[in-house]
Amino acid sequence: IGLEATSPAGAPGSFYTLYITEMFFVDDVETQTGWQLGAAGDNATAGIWIHADPVGTTYGSPAQQVQPEDDHTPAPGVICYVTGNGLPGGAAGDADVDGGCTTLLSPIFDLEDATMAFVSYHRWFGEAGNSTDDEFAVDVSSNGGTSWVPLERVPNNDNTWRKMTFRIDTFVPLTAQIRFRFVACDLNQGGLIEAAIDDLAIESFTPNPGAVDQIGGGLAPQLSQNAPNPFRPGTTINFRLSNAGQARLEIFDASGRLVRTLFDRQADAGQQQVTWDGLDDQGHQVGSGVYFYRLTSGAFQQSRRLTILR
Repeated sequence: IGLEATSPAGAPGSFYTLYITEMFFVDDVETQTGWQLGAAGDNATAGIWIHADPVGTTYGSPAQQVQPEDDHTPAPGVICYVTGNGLPGGAAGDADVDGGCTTLLSPIFDLEDATMAFVSYHRWFGEAGNSTDDEFAVDVSSNGGTSWVPLERVPNNDNTWRKMTFRIDTFVPLTAQIRFRFVACDLNQGGLIEAAIDDLAIESFTPNPGAVDQIGGGLAPQLSQNAPNPFRPGTTINFRLSNAGQARLEIFDASGRLVRTLFDRQADAGQQQVTWDGLDDQGHQVGSGVYFYRLTSGAFQQSRRLTILR
């Protein structure tokens, strides 16, 4: 009777997109493969990250689980990364994080050939007792850990194994030095803090440049490699849109900082060409080195690497 609904809300102008990804990396962490326990600047006096079968702890009445008794991986898996272990049956405060922060670093992943990439992991964050002012921090780096971008913050108790999934290239450019860190802290007013990480996986997506776009009926969108590359003083970037719409082309430095927005407007379907003169948004000349450029148009996003020589 005149009632209608659309899904998604903006349809037909908006639509769902399905990506068929490849599993790039899967780690149930039953063995320790390239992870680093601890980092410069850590100052926790207890509850340091370990690779172990977690020993569960509870607190209060009714009992609240602070540290998990089991890892997340289905049997026969038993191992995860966890912030310390006390003795079975011990008090919740015997081996929880105390006095500062403790850091867990993932291996470094080479994702520079991927157009998109997704990371998923299962995490646990127990916050109890007097702890109400701490958070569990998860960050991502595109330069092996020289600088970090926040991926998520867990400000309150979340004492369950929870799967989290993020699209990496919406946070940092995809490079050969993608890394993740997990930081648990007991700061300010001391209390009970426990964290755990298990079952990390990375999926990648690289489109077939010649694939037909089933929605628009034309060729799929594509971001081409700039030419010349390396370059001085200028370079040309070509990209293709399958449908008319808003498009944005941005330049980032190796740490993921936005340097220049080259294109941000409505564009027709088909080929587009943009030049970059090596200047930032303030008109200053950028230094020599590796930079990344990213095209975003609707659900499509693709990044590539370029090099400036001065």
